This record gives sequence, C-alpha cells and structure tokens, in this order.
Amino acid sequence: MENEQRNYTRYVARKDTFAVLRSSFEKIGRVMDISINGLSFIYLSAEGKDEYPLQVDIFLTENGYHLYRIPCRIVYDHQIIKDKTEFASKYRRCGLSFEELTEKKENELKRFLKNNNMGTVNDNGVPLIQIIK
Repeated sequence: MENEQRNYTRYVARKDTFAVLRSSFEKIGRVMDISINGLSFIYLSAEGKDEYPLQVDIFLTENGYHLYRIPCRIVYDHQIIKDKTEFASKYRRCGLSFEELTEKKENELKRFLKNNNMGTVNDNGVPLIQIIK
C-alpha cells in the first residue's frame, strides 16, 4: 500500500457535504475527505472540459452552510468503478488542491474544518471515525 504523503490532517467529510466546480457547474458530488490544502469528491461524470482558473464551492445540504469560490486546481480525476455497465463507468473521484487562499478564505475553511467533520483519516487513507472537538 502506498504511504501517505500529505502534510495536513485530512478529515472525513460529513455525508451532507458536497462540492461543485465553477464556472460550468458540471462537476458536483459528495466530498469524501477534506483538509486545509484540498479535498476529494465523488461525482457522476458529465461531458465538457474544465475551465481555468478553477474555483470550488463547498456546501452542506443539512444546514445550508456554503463556502464560495475557493481557488483550486485538479490534482487527479479518475474512474472509480471498473464495471462494464454504462452507468457505473461514469462514477469518478476528483482530487483538488486549494490555491492561493486569501486570509479570509483560509479562516473560513479552518472554521469549516473544525465544525463540520466526522473524524480524521489515518496514514493509510482509512477513516478513523471519531468526533473532533
């Protein structure tokens, strides 16, 4: 198994945490994990190319909390289900790295991480379900 190379603590996202890439809004999906440096999310693929520079919105469906226009870049974007059916083959996992955060955006993101997670992810990428205080 590959060793963890991240420098920042990753948190397991709440099940009601979603991300959407701007400006086309064609990639929207459930956030799997998140840190001060980036996030990963799973989405159902759509046609179209990403426009650059990219921004991501992060939101919670339960309480309407919303972080707007966080600058980012795509680190990876790959198919996650190797099924032969057309529907299953469209599921993808996308990893984003946050770029050039203003002090205000960084503080908003830190507050979001502190208050909206299900625990940390250990060195092997396996969630450690524990509530972070």
